[in-house]
Amino acid sequence: MTRRTDAFDDFDFTGFWDESRYAMTSYTEPAPSDELVADVEAELGFRLPDAYVELARRRNGGPLRRNCFLVEGTGWSEGFVMVMISSCSTTGSAGRGVSPASCMSIRNAGIA
Repeated sequence: MTRRTDAFDDFDFTGFWDESRYAMTSYTEPAPSDELVADVEAELGFRLPDAYVELARRRNGGPLRRNCFLVEGTGWSEGFVMVMISSCSTTGSAGRGVSPASCMSIRNAGIA
């Protein structure tokens, strides 16, 4: 079952990801299969957002090339926010070390 949204149809991913050899071998996993997504969701106890699954299938893990963005009104960041990554993808073989408790922050943040 392919879970597809239109969330990324108008997004140009050119230059978005760090394409260095180190990033590709250390932080990027193959696209997750339907079976793997179902297993991860069962372990977490909730369904991952379709857009998240679609993004993982486009690129499963890896650092962003540009990870600082100007924003207004955050109050705590003096005008910018930095996007951080974990040391592994959530659904890849390295992602198996991600505990359901740590992933629950996705749900608590209102994403799931």
